[in-house]
Formats: sequence, C-alpha cells, structure tokens
Amino acid sequence: MRKLILAGAIAAVAVPALAQTTIVEERWYVIQEPQTKRCTYVSERPSTGVVLDLGIFRTRAEAELGARNSKVCVYD
Repeated sequence: MRKLILAGAIAAVAVPALAQTTIVEERWYVIQEPQTKRCTYVSERPSTGVVLDLGIFRTRAEAELGARNSKVCVYD
C-alpha cells in the first residue's frame, strides 16, 4: 500500500513538470508599408499592414535575407 501511495505522489509531482517543457519557436514575418514599399520585420503576426507571402522565418536575419532576395521591398 505504501508503494502505491508513493508512486501516486511521485506521479503527481512529475506530470506537471513534464507538461511545462513546451518549446516556443520564434516566427518572423515580413511586413510591407503599402505607400512607401518599405519592409519591417516582426515576430508576431500583425492584424494591420500587408504581410508579404515570403514564408515564415525562424530568425530576423532569415527574414531580412528573404525580403532582400525577393526584391519586393525598397531599401536605401
């Protein structure tokens, strides 16, 4: 009986700890200002602006490279 109670106590502690090990991936989007054609890079999908269909990038550097390779954005 003690073993059963001990196993239940261990499970009660271990299960919540395992549930909190979620991996959060960062996502970067390329946003274009319609009037100026300039692009910005954001880590959250915005509700306003034009989200360019260049894909979802893992890092800001990848987003910048993707935007420069697409030749859609205007740079000085």
